[in-house]
Amino acid sequence: MVQLATPLTCLVMVTLAVAKPQLSSVIPLPSTSSGSTRCREDCVKIYMPVCASNGRTYHNKCILEAESCKDRRAGGTGFVQVADVACEGDKNCQKDCGETYQPVCGTNGVTYDNKCELSIASCVDPTIGQRNEGVCAASVPSTSSGSTRCREECAKIYMPVCASNGRTYNNKCILEAESCKDRTAGGTGFVLVADGACEGDKNCQKDCGETYQPVCGTNGVTYNNKCELSIASCVNSTIGQRSEGICAVSSSLPTIISGTKPFLPTLGQPAIIVSAVSCLDTCTPGFRPVCGSDGVVYGSDCRLNLARCRTNNPTLVKRSDGVCKV
Repeated sequence: MVQLATPLTCLVMVTLAVAKPQLSSVIPLPSTSSGSTRCREDCVKIYMPVCASNGRTYHNKCILEAESCKDRRAGGTGFVQVADVACEGDKNCQKDCGETYQPVCGTNGVTYDNKCELSIASCVDPTIGQRNEGVCAASVPSTSSGSTRCREECAKIYMPVCASNGRTYNNKCILEAESCKDRTAGGTGFVLVADGACEGDKNCQKDCGETYQPVCGTNGVTYNNKCELSIASCVNSTIGQRSEGICAVSSSLPTIISGTKPFLPTLGQPAIIVSAVSCLDTCTPGFRPVCGSDGVVYGSDCRLNLARCRTNNPTLVKRSDGVCKV
């Protein structure tokens, strides 16, 4: 039987530590003044569907967890993620939308990478239509002064992307945060135009292979290996190596209780709350399957690298392009 691994998705802040990276689906949030749990309200509105144990498809993992939290607060039992794709009843809506980035805004306030992805969402939920071309207007929370509050909690991982301002950013989350700050300062902002470094930085690019021997950069970013750090140093000469291994925990990040083993979000398994998750999913949509050395089919090289990081399994490498041979 061929297993299929597809996106794990919420862009949330995670904690970096020297302990073994393990996967968590439970991150405690601050309590309200009454002492009750406060459910997450700030999920990024991106479309990377996941299926919950209640049979419903949610736009991404973060939204699923937020809705589960609200269900528990209302006296329900909550629910968990059971698949990294739309639920079975919604699978007739699925199709390969490719890598084209021509964003459109849905009537639900979600920005989709292209009209094809919006059409999938509309198929799953007929109430969703297109509001406009381009990304949705910013809907991030405001500060008490009424000014727009830009994201500050991007994970420091190296998955370079090129922005329309010609600059290379370490990952998509950082690009969007810097674009928000630019708009707040009176600029026009910028958008992602390509995965990978910008043209002017491409002389720095090289094939770093699949080796997972993490090193910490002087910018606080953990790189998969010294080769990836050397690329970042080429793009930005102020970046050097701080230490071997992943970067130390920032005291400003949430503390998470240590678990005992990697957790896979499968129905019937207990949720493990862990001390360190050094991996964030910034893989782009699209299906370019590769076969892992564990016999699992991953949606892309990026998905395989993400799985290796999240399971802390340096022996997990690509066996071949395409699906695994049964």
